[in-house]
Amino acid sequence: MSAALFAVIGVLCLAGCSSKPDPAAKQPAARVEAVPPPAVSTSAYLNTRPDVPYVGDARCAECHREICESYATHPMGQSMRKVGGLDVHEFDRQAPTSFEVDGLTYSASWDGTQMVHAERRFDGQGELVHEKSEAVAYIVGAGSHGRSYLIERGDSLWMSPMTWYPQEARWALSPGYEKLNQHFTRPVLSDCMFCHSNRAHHRPHTVNLYDPPVFSGLTVGCERCHGPGERHVARQTRGDAADESSDDTIVNPRQLEPGLRDSVCQQCHLAGAVRIVRRGRDQYDYRPGLPWHEYMAVFVKSQGTNEPASITSHEEQMRISRCHISSASKMACISCHDPHRKPNSEEKTSYFRERCNSCHRNAGCKESAESRARTTPEDNCIACHMPAMSSRVQHAAMTDHRIPRQANAAPPESGKSRESGWPLTLFHRDLVDADSPEFQRDLAVALMQSNYPGQVNLQTQYDVVRILTAAVDRDPRDFDAVEALAHAQLGLNHTAEALATIDAGVEKSPHNEHLLAGAMSIAASNQKWDSAQDYSDRLIAVNPHHVHYRQMAIQIAIGKRDADAAVKACEKVLELDPADRQVRQILIQLLEGQRRLREAQRHSEVLNRSAPRP
Repeated sequence: MSAALFAVIGVLCLAGCSSKPDPAAKQPAARVEAVPPPAVSTSAYLNTRPDVPYVGDARCAECHREICESYATHPMGQSMRKVGGLDVHEFDRQAPTSFEVDGLTYSASWDGTQMVHAERRFDGQGELVHEKSEAVAYIVGAGSHGRSYLIERGDSLWMSPMTWYPQEARWALSPGYEKLNQHFTRPVLSDCMFCHSNRAHHRPHTVNLYDPPVFSGLTVGCERCHGPGERHVARQTRGDAADESSDDTIVNPRQLEPGLRDSVCQQCHLAGAVRIVRRGRDQYDYRPGLPWHEYMAVFVKSQGTNEPASITSHEEQMRISRCHISSASKMACISCHDPHRKPNSEEKTSYFRERCNSCHRNAGCKESAESRARTTPEDNCIACHMPAMSSRVQHAAMTDHRIPRQANAAPPESGKSRESGWPLTLFHRDLVDADSPEFQRDLAVALMQSNYPGQVNLQTQYDVVRILTAAVDRDPRDFDAVEALAHAQLGLNHTAEALATIDAGVEKSPHNEHLLAGAMSIAASNQKWDSAQDYSDRLIAVNPHHVHYRQMAIQIAIGKRDADAAVKACEKVLELDPADRQVRQILIQLLEGQRRLREAQRHSEVLNRSAPRP
């Protein structure tokens, strides 16, 4: 086989990096014991303790049925459900169940037992070229902005490329797919499930693997805001119920001081630019009544929020509003929103007008009654002071929680200070010691997990390596810091150090999908093909349905001049994603090189028939 054939690896190859060891670089030092993570706060509420069990919504409903029934109609109470029955809203409408994008036709169908999503490509004569269909298992989203769909493959979850947008009563590509269509290969991350389900059993150190049962409760439940209920149920069962204001067995967010009250909502309504789990913690370690920032570090853009916002970062916006600032932090999400009930469309205007008037009744509105009457609906405070604004979610708008005095007024600055050379700053910066190693570690890890590593100066890049080297030295099992350090070293072209760092992490955590993926990429980019294949094989064993690992297997096999393995890897990719034209082109060249001309011709015909139409 000619050497020219193997040049096709450039289609999928990572950018090559030369190894330039830094003589001053310090490798993580082994320690017998890691420095323990910072202690967390305690609370007078008994159910904030980590050993208190959850009881589930059904137990709550035994005493709070009216509230539970109302909550079941709230978007949080409809955040997720299994697909099943003809009550699926999308088929109750007379809207088309298919659409076409970039020459691909997407369709949703119901076969009586399950919903099936399909992606098909037809040629100029209307003949089918290739197709991929999947039964969907879960519906995510109440429909306020959209309803997306999850696919189960073994113990992994994947997103369907199709989403139903109720505001427009039509199907379209899922959020983010208009920029990068991942077809049926987009993994569903634990961060997504943290806010869209009650509790997902994500397997640690994996991308999208979940242990059975995948969920403990589908929709966001009562205990996500009130904390585990076992102590409260036990007290109620004994008949010695305390007055609500003195009951220390269950949290009522309204009775918490502002910072702890806001933490409850920040679990899901403070997205920021990047969120990271703090060292030694897990997202689900958090209990209402405790400070959220001790479990999750939320970083925002240092330059403020004057751009399209995340649909889930309302808290970030509200904090810079004049309403919140003037209230001395008394204003909160629950000042305007009833977490147990959503007003219907007929009462929405009057409901939120009353919320505004709870603070502004005496001052009144400076607009004339005639002007207010021209809003739609009439006298609508929200229309003027919380107008719709673009968001990162296509086909959806969000209300402007910066609450401008005038709809077109320039929004206030966030007031967040910018660290020298750093594009991110901690949202809760006033609650932490900015000089502490833990804060520095969190900032460095956040930068490496964000889209900003290439936007910092050289000195900051070296600072990141220094900070993360010290973090890994303090705790060699801080695998988020290990991964981030390798990423930072690679960014400085210190490839040998990066590979040594990540190898040390893999040795301590041999099934860590994130570390294995990083090690495979670094090894492949430096043409260490045997090591890359070892990592690739281990990755595919951990997550066999991840298409990127299969794509990398092609590159590695070609690098090793193993045409048979490369052909098999191509075929695996096309099983997962038959629309991948680049891989099909590679497969054609490989087959031609093996003189398997009939198979090569068959794939050439598919490629030609699936070419973009003029």
